[in-house]
Amino acid sequence: MAVNRDERTVGTLLSDLTHDLTQLFRNELHLAKAEMRGKIEQAGTGMKSMAVGGILAFAGALVLLQAVVIGVDAIIDRWWPQDWVAPLLVGLVVLLIGVSLLRRGQRNLEPRQLAPQRTTESLRRDGQLVREHVK
Repeated sequence: MAVNRDERTVGTLLSDLTHDLTQLFRNELHLAKAEMRGKIEQAGTGMKSMAVGGILAFAGALVLLQAVVIGVDAIIDRWWPQDWVAPLLVGLVVLLIGVSLLRRGQRNLEPRQLAPQRTTESLRRDGQLVREHVK
């Protein structure tokens, strides 16, 4: 026999509230787990990006450095005949490229990027809803 919602007892209401809160908590936990899986994947991608950026910056510096140094030296030799000026300029450029790639990867690992934002917002809304219904 179905009970009219207006005729439920306090015990039934408390039981329903406990059941609903338990289900809400389970749903939020499931959402948090799913979101954290995505954030862990994002962290892995960020670390891979940092590793690849560092390796590419180093490899690029080794492979191209000598050729670029020779070219730059040929261009600036009339103003700066010292042999150390061209390697210094080229080294700074390669270093800046490497640092920019490392920073991109580092940004993906910042705590605010890894925080479960949807879960936090959902919990805030749920808390607001519970407070409205308790009033």
